[in-house]
Amino acid sequence: MSRTQYIKNMIDEKWDSRTKFAKHIGIPPTTLQSILERGVGKASIDNVMKICRGLGITTDSLQFISDEMALKGNNVVYDIGKRNYYRYIPFSVSAGLPIEIDSVTNYDTIAITDELLGKHAGNKNVYFMRVNGDSMNNLFPHNSLIAVLPQTVEDIKDGDIVVYSHNYDYSVKTFYRNENELIFKPNSNNPIFHDYVFKINDENLRIHGKVILYIVNVD
Repeated sequence: MSRTQYIKNMIDEKWDSRTKFAKHIGIPPTTLQSILERGVGKASIDNVMKICRGLGITTDSLQFISDEMALKGNNVVYDIGKRNYYRYIPFSVSAGLPIEIDSVTNYDTIAITDELLGKHAGNKNVYFMRVNGDSMNNLFPHNSLIAVLPQTVEDIKDGDIVVYSHNYDYSVKTFYRNENELIFKPNSNNPIFHDYVFKINDENLRIHGKVILYIVNVD
């Protein structure tokens, strides 16, 4: 399915007319029709962003649908399968922002195929965000997309990759427990990164969740 066909399907599913949708997002109906006929790849970035916002998706979600994955005649060359929508938190891990992830109400959504999330598909507690920095670059580089499942420290096992914060300084590291200490290890080819060790009863420490999926651009 092409990106353009994907957008057509979403508009037709959510709106009883494409004209109404065009007026809702603030572009002329003729412009929308031209985009759907010529392809979203030839549309301006501003118009693509308006369409995505109107459909409740992010432009990132379109990265998973390639125009080469198209229908040829009646034969399906590729079918991305069933999708679900998840929260997309608009800031990166390690940003050090004084904000609680769980309390974020202003967020976009991202469409992810169930095949990628496996047993976690459809879990509305899962949210997506991006990684900022290179402390885990042996696994995923800067700006990689990660899926996080909220869990408590009691649910986390040694070797799990977690999102945690200490005094609002957010980070993603590999988790280990050593008696009354919690250890967060980097996985990087850069030697400047080191372990972070906290007492298990540290009131400023919070585990936000376990990383259950990461999506990496290799180029």
